[in-house]
Amino acid sequence: MAAGGIRCSLRDRTRWMQVLLDPALVPDWLGSDR
Repeated sequence: MAAGGIRCSLRDRTRWMQVLLDPALVPDWLGSDR
């Protein structure tokens, strides 16, 4: 795996943390999962 991929995953993880902290940011397609 390229280092860039790790960076991308890390960035996604930070974004996921924000989403978890702010449920309002969760999109409809994601909210439907719950």
